[in-house]
Amino acid sequence: MLQLRFQSMRLRLRNELRFAGGTRMTERSLLRLLLSDGRHTGIGEAAPWTEAEFRQCVNDLHHAAQALAKAGDGEAAATLVHGLKTPSARFALHGALLDLEARRRAIRLATLLAADADDHVRINALVDLRTPDEAARRAAALFAGGYTCIKLKLGRPRFDDDLRVVEAVREAVPGIAIRLDANGAWNLADARRHIARLAPFNLDYLEQPCAAWTDVAALRDESPIALAVDESLSDLATAETLARERAAERWIVKPSRIGSLAETSRVLALAHENDIAVTLTHMLDGPIGLRTIVHAAAAWLPHEVHGLDADYGDDPSMPVSMRGTVHLDSLPGIGPAPDDAASTFSAAGAGADRG
Repeated sequence: MLQLRFQSMRLRLRNELRFAGGTRMTERSLLRLLLSDGRHTGIGEAAPWTEAEFRQCVNDLHHAAQALAKAGDGEAAATLVHGLKTPSARFALHGALLDLEARRRAIRLATLLAADADDHVRINALVDLRTPDEAARRAAALFAGGYTCIKLKLGRPRFDDDLRVVEAVREAVPGIAIRLDANGAWNLADARRHIARLAPFNLDYLEQPCAAWTDVAALRDESPIALAVDESLSDLATAETLARERAAERWIVKPSRIGSLAETSRVLALAHENDIAVTLTHMLDGPIGLRTIVHAAAAWLPHEVHGLDADYGDDPSMPVSMRGTVHLDSLPGIGPAPDDAASTFSAAGAGADRG
């Protein structure tokens, strides 16, 4: 019999993140799950993006906990995953179920997903909306610290300000790979002009230049910069459309937005069938969610550089990056869970306090 317990928590980011439109983020609300068979415990994590999704995710997990209390074996849990409404709940419960199975077998989660999984994952570092001087200093420090790839956020009110940041970073660090993310900020006509001005800077790729995937598709064959879609890819159905229409050379896949890792694996298989490159990244997932995605990356896409670089400071479950590489723990499952994880959960089980 399986017992599912979950609890809300709020973690602070080590450094404030700045986004287009003046939005700033300093903390993240999460739901952490424990799934136990009495001998072993798997851990998962949900990071709903909106208040409405958070509430629905709590409802989903309450339903799952009650159902498992009545018929709580692994097969029932796997069936429950697919019936949950929110992708974040499916990601969390499936992650906990896989972590539990890996701990039972005394193997890494990555090895459970693929016998030939690698033991490390290379990651890029995010440089958010900063001044040109700030961005250049940050990029230089990251390069000196071992990072070979960075991602710059674009989407300032004036494109010239975006361009100055790219210029400053490229001048400061000629040898670093630069990825750009416009977050759909440009219309088609502006995107054509902006791409032409960005072309000389030897860029890895440009992510979501326009909000509509049809506009990205219109740019693909004429763009001198490789294009990627992110916000346009939300599930298997949208992936099928993007593949059929050849919308972009690369997909930015966020497992916790897609849903379970089983759903993510189907998206990755579709990308492979259509010769589309993939970067795995996150929805500012918490430490446990990040660990889950790191193991998936090591199993399925070990040779890519992934976007898995959130920083929650001193949280003990945070994956540790050494010189732009995350090395997997040798311990079973996703590695060491927080020492006090179990003690924070009430014996009653299925409760969540938004707090």
